[in-house]
Amino acid sequence: MIFSAAIVYVKDIDEARDIVQQVFVKLWEKRAMAVNIENFQNYIIVTSRNLIYDQFRKKTTETKVVAELAKNKDAFLANTVADPAETREYARIIQAAIAQLPPQQKKIYLMVQDEQLSYKEVAATMSLSVFTVKSHLELARRSVRKYVVQILPNESRPV
Repeated sequence: MIFSAAIVYVKDIDEARDIVQQVFVKLWEKRAMAVNIENFQNYIIVTSRNLIYDQFRKKTTETKVVAELAKNKDAFLANTVADPAETREYARIIQAAIAQLPPQQKKIYLMVQDEQLSYKEVAATMSLSVFTVKSHLELARRSVRKYVVQILPNESRPV
């Protein structure tokens, strides 16, 4: 039932499967309060609907970010090419951030970022679910961002 509803809205089998998995993860996380739920089917439906809406919001945000990056790409490249020493320093900091990642996150991060593999390809290569790949990649990206923010002062960060 959850999968059927999700596929109607997201129109992607992998995303629909991820939503189903997220519903059950949320249910597991809130299992202590599950005994107090009067209408369990309604609870599942509302949770599914909310996760589908979250997926729409995430896609909208990603689309806006990609459009903004595409618009500012030339300015960013001009800034980074202008000072090769600074570019090398940024690259060194990013490499240090990647080096401190846990092994599986590091492997997934490099496969997606450097080898340009899709989530599906990484999942197949590592015998993981696409959802697991996405989760590890998000954790890795957060960790890299946090590392860079700690190392670079605000005015030195690239655009």
